[in-house]
Amino acid sequence: MKLTFFYSDLPIEDARPAYGCKATFEFPDEALNIADCRKHILKIATLVGEMTDAIMYITCKELDLQQHPIKLAKTSALIVTNTFRNCVLYFEHPKQRPSRYPQRRNLKILLPSKAPYQDTETPLPFQIAVSNEDQRRYLDRLHALVDTCLLLLNADAPHPKFKEWRYLGFRTQVHDNAAITQFNKAGDQRMREALKRDRAIAHAKARQADPNAPAPSTGAGRRPGAVPGIFKGVQFRSQLEIRFASELESRGIRWRYEVERLGEGNYLVDFYLPDLKVWVEVKGRFEPRDDYLLKEVAAYLKQKRGERLLVYTSGTCFAVHPTRFTEIKRQNFWERMYGGS
Repeated sequence: MKLTFFYSDLPIEDARPAYGCKATFEFPDEALNIADCRKHILKIATLVGEMTDAIMYITCKELDLQQHPIKLAKTSALIVTNTFRNCVLYFEHPKQRPSRYPQRRNLKILLPSKAPYQDTETPLPFQIAVSNEDQRRYLDRLHALVDTCLLLLNADAPHPKFKEWRYLGFRTQVHDNAAITQFNKAGDQRMREALKRDRAIAHAKARQADPNAPAPSTGAGRRPGAVPGIFKGVQFRSQLEIRFASELESRGIRWRYEVERLGEGNYLVDFYLPDLKVWVEVKGRFEPRDDYLLKEVAAYLKQKRGERLLVYTSGTCFAVHPTRFTEIKRQNFWERMYGGS
């Protein structure tokens, strides 16, 4: 069971990955069998929300919690994606075979509220001196968080006497390299979004200035279309199909073009070679639907007709089977077509 915390600078309804950071913490699936598991998860989230200055919501698919709001307002002017020092709670399970090392899990609290304790190089223990009311409130909240986490972490323990997860301590300001990586990625994404907006505004202004200007035919997101043509009196959809047909003619292979729709998807395969009992689909580029439909056609041809299906491209070619595609080097394509599967 995975619990994901998302810390954001924006309100929940406007939050986007580029304007926030996430942290995850995993519990064993057996925790779902604990009474009031959902209540415990929400308690953990609420306590974490009290220890961060960021807006926060959580996701836990196993409990049908999707972007569930926990904290709706920021309590600091600092920016989540610009903070690289986090509060961390450390948990450890005694070493088990075959591993020689203990299993560890860390609960990260991003953009943490100011703690009444100075950070140290080693985690502060569970029992620590209390000298004022701020420290007492902080530790009470911390102890409640730790106790609830341990309850769920140890849900898979076969017996209370067995060694279980334990709490090692906490640090209030840990330099987090992962947060730096997230910051760099988020910055790149914001730059891409800004560039996309600027381009959209520029295109809109250009269209307003000259409404009759033709739309661009090339550029980002656009590809030159296939160029149709006629060969041997047959209208083809692309020059690649004409190239394949001319190769068949030069080799003296009888062919028929788009003669029948096959399979439940009514896929129109480009070429049928009756003497070889081979069907050939000529593809300039693959589309998502091809992965399923071509396999379905291959299964139909194999079971109903004892025939084969190949794919001819400008690069690597393929033999299509009911469950997979097998690559064929270009120089071996014709040998494979003559020689069988």
